[in-house]
Amino acid sequence: MKKQTRLILICGILLVVFFSLIGSAYMIDRYTIKRIDIEILDVKISGVTLEKCTLTFTTNVTNPTDATVHDLSVLFDVYITNDYIGEGSSDTFTLTGKDTVNTTVPVTIYYNNLTQAVIDLIKDLIAGKSTTLNIKGVAYATIFFGLFRTSHAFEAQIIKG
Repeated sequence: MKKQTRLILICGILLVVFFSLIGSAYMIDRYTIKRIDIEILDVKISGVTLEKCTLTFTTNVTNPTDATVHDLSVLFDVYITNDYIGEGSSDTFTLTGKDTVNTTVPVTIYYNNLTQAVIDLIKDLIAGKSTTLNIKGVAYATIFFGLFRTSHAFEAQIIKG
């Protein structure tokens, strides 16, 4: 009877240790994605037609922790004068610990739903005049051995011109 009790006790301890390690791995992954820093370095306008244009944002994504972030992507909404003008997303990439990755995010803007003030600001952007773009975004990554997806919201502003 003592051997059976000991075996049950050892199995119980092993299960507690196992689930503690699993929980720690999950929390470290969530902590890492929350520490990711996303900075908008530049924006360029291209593909200007009578119906649309494309803004291409260059982003700097930094991981200040030692952990690697897998399947990271950046999705954001772009606003001019608090008016929504479009959304963009980056390709998926891996960001190792203490590393920085530059990625581009194209945003296609269709003029038909924009206010005149926003259209005027896009004209200013094309002409090289000073324009402020506000970004509200979310970085997504898979964590816990790829089983879960987590996110980190961010905001950024770029003044162009």
